[in-house]
This record gives sequence, structure tokens and C-alpha cells, in this order.
Amino acid sequence: MPWPTLRSALDFLGQSHHDGITITFSGGEPLLEYPLIQRSFTHLQGEEFAGKNFAYRVATNGTKLTEERMDFLVRNRFEIRISFDGVPNSQELRGKNSFAILDSRLDALRTLNETYYRRNLTMAVTILPETVKYLADSFAYFLDKGVQNLTITPCLTHHGAWCDELLEDLEIQFVRIFDMSRAHLQATGEIPLTLFRRESNRKSLPQGQWAMCRALQGEAVAVDMEGHIYGCGSFSPAVHKFESALMQKRADALLLGNLWDGDLAERLSGDHLTGLAVDIFQHKERKYSSYRRCCDCEFFSDCCVCPLSIGYIAGNEDPRRVPDFICAFNTVALKKRDEFPVVDRQWQMLHNPDVLFAKIRPWLAWAESLGGNTSYRQADTDF
Repeated sequence: MPWPTLRSALDFLGQSHHDGITITFSGGEPLLEYPLIQRSFTHLQGEEFAGKNFAYRVATNGTKLTEERMDFLVRNRFEIRISFDGVPNSQELRGKNSFAILDSRLDALRTLNETYYRRNLTMAVTILPETVKYLADSFAYFLDKGVQNLTITPCLTHHGAWCDELLEDLEIQFVRIFDMSRAHLQATGEIPLTLFRRESNRKSLPQGQWAMCRALQGEAVAVDMEGHIYGCGSFSPAVHKFESALMQKRADALLLGNLWDGDLAERLSGDHLTGLAVDIFQHKERKYSSYRRCCDCEFFSDCCVCPLSIGYIAGNEDPRRVPDFICAFNTVALKKRDEFPVVDRQWQMLHNPDVLFAKIRPWLAWAESLGGNTSYRQADTDF
């Protein structure tokens, strides 16, 4: 992305009325443009952004995480989100010959700053039908590496390898993950798998909120290399090529505007989708897979299916049809999530110092702003 475009995007975000703004660098591989990330951070330290609370995240495949870059990201409290699918047999399908590299990167980052590693690093596992059988082994691997934040999501694009025979294998994998997670919780007070983190039982989704994803809610914007703005980075043709006729007819509606549009702020606060795109991105109650209708599913309120996945089903022309693999994954995963213990926040804070620190950190920052004792900085390192 050219610097003038990136600077305009940063300036636009800096004008937001929100108190907290998170800026995510993604791609492609954002660390290929590491100098721009440094320049962006420096730019946002300027006086014109005084009083703004910026948080930073980089979504990377991890292969470009050199010692210098790790040091910069750690010192400036970037959240690092690494796309890493686990054990070699699993990682090989999407990141050929990269397992040994990423394994060593985790060790180096943990050695550099154990506290940062625990709090600010997230592993993003993408599961394919072909890698279902390795899922629990990959989860065990990340537990052994001391990873505290782990997401598991099914692949967005279509993979014809999914079949009903794999459903039993998927259930077996999640039973193992459940057992490992419960034992880990009892031993450490930690729940590394974000899917299993909840403080109360599910709540019903109110009628009228049946959108397919949060990209419609105007909570985030994504800017591509040409300054085009979308509600989600995945909407950009630079990230996903819309080859199906189903998506090609709706692609224009996904563009929210351009950085240099004079009425951009007003447009972003309005209705994001019009015309043909509505049938894919809204009306969750009308969607279905070959397993069931979404409105008949016990997990209707919690299930999340990226609308773009509808456009990747081979030969699909029905905007209501969701992928069978994603439906099956969500059903199995959410069933085990509901069986997992609901952890009282106070209990977890007593058993997990990271949770306690996250709770009191805003108060510590407030005390520092008043000129109070800042000796907690040492605790921030050694807690």
C-alpha cells in the first residue's frame, strides 16, 4: 500500500469519536511491508492524535517475524495473530515447509518476553476437511508451547473433501480437545481455546438481528491498497477473487466508498448493503445446509458462517445455501462449548494472574495519568 493511502486511512481513523481504536495490519503478508508498519506507529504518536487510545494488531503467517521485528512489536504492545495450523501434517497443506520456521519463531518470542507471549499472542488455526484428523494433536502441540489464546475456524473456501463420514472423526477430535481443555483449566485456571470462554449460558438472539456477520454493524472498516473501503477485509477483491456468478452479481454492493469521498463518514453510518447483496449477508433465518435449516438449529443464535463462503460452494446459485463443512464444524464445536464449564470470573482471576491483570490494568493506567505511583510497571513484566 502506498504511504499516502495508508496515512489517509490512519488520519480518517484518528478522527473517530470512539475512545479505543484497534488498527490491524493484514494482507497478504503485512510484514513484507514492515517499514510501513513502523511508519504508521510513529505517525499515530503525533500531537494531532493526543488523547486517542490506539491498539495495534498484526495478522501474519509468522515466517517474516525476525528478531528485530519481534522486538518492535513487543515493545509497542502489538497483538500478534499468527496463522498456524499446528502439527506438521496439518500445517503442510496451507504452509508448505513452514512448520519448523514457525515452531522456532514461537520459541524465540517466548524467550524474548514470556508475559507478552502469554497475553498478546494468538494462534489462528484454520481447519480443512483433510486436517480434521490432526486437530486434537495440533491443540495439544499448542498447549505444550504455552499458547494462551487459540482460535479454530473452518476454511472459508470450498473443499470437496468433506463428506458425512468425517463427521464422526470431527466429534472424536473435539472430545479430545474438550478433555484437554478441562484438565488445563483445573491445573492452571486458563482456557486457551477462545471458543470455550463464556461466563453464562447462551442467550437467544432477538428478532430483527439476523444478520450473517458483524461486518454489517459498522464497527470496523477495511482499506485496501487503492483506498477502497469495505466492512470487512475479506470483501476486497484483492483478498478474495469472486469467481462465482453468485458473488460477481453482488460484489459492487460490498464497496462502501473511498478514502477521498467527501461524504464518507455519513455513508459509513448508513445502510451498508443494498440490492442483491442483502440476500447473502442478511436473513440468517432463511439459510440452510444439507443437514438442516438454520432457523431449526439449537445453535442458531451462536453459529457464525461467513457469508462469502456461500459464494465458494461449487456451482451454487442459491444465496441461502451455506457450506456443509462449516455447518458441521459449528454444530460439533458449539455442542462441546455448551458442555464446557461456565467459569466464574472471580474464580478465574484467582487462578490466572493474566485475567486479574487485564481486569485491573485500566485502573493502573488511570492512576498513572494522575501522576500516581507507577511501580506496577515491574509487575507488568514479571507478573
